[in-house]
Amino acid sequence: MDLQKGQELDTMFERDSFHIKTSAIGGKGVFSKKTIPKGSLIKTLSGEIVTEQQCLERLDDGQENYDDPLQIEEGDTVMDRKYIDLDELSRTFNHSCSPNAGIRNLSDLIAMEDIQAGQEITYDYSTTVGRAETLFAMECHCGSDNCRGVVGNIDTIPKACISKYLALDLLPAYIKSQIGA
Repeated sequence: MDLQKGQELDTMFERDSFHIKTSAIGGKGVFSKKTIPKGSLIKTLSGEIVTEQQCLERLDDGQENYDDPLQIEEGDTVMDRKYIDLDELSRTFNHSCSPNAGIRNLSDLIAMEDIQAGQEITYDYSTTVGRAETLFAMECHCGSDNCRGVVGNIDTIPKACISKYLALDLLPAYIKSQIGA
């Protein structure tokens, strides 16, 4: 199954809205070409919906990096947990412990604040990693004053940040159910 809704429209919007360039966080990042108002849909992160087992196979084959897929559903087994194998633009949005965007619904990237032209668009990867995923961890290089040093699962985020994300309705549905929100 593919999550490619409105792909033609997205491509035209993206050409006018974003550019990809070298990021101070590391590698490439997505930068806004114009001001994006708080609460606006930035992009529906898209790609192929796969199981965790398929992700693991792609990792073993060298087709994926560990931080590429976006978890969208929890489950008891590797066949039950679902991910989006993100397309190239969707996987280029970097993590920050002090993000300016967050995930709503399944994979809608929403501005948490006004994002200025030229500013890198980031979200907190830990908001998309469920409690059952205890092995995922990567070193954080975001450089924010609130940097946690490690990107892990939802339980690694400070309570004050979780409260902020909840107030803005910027946690995926399956994460909200895990934390009782």
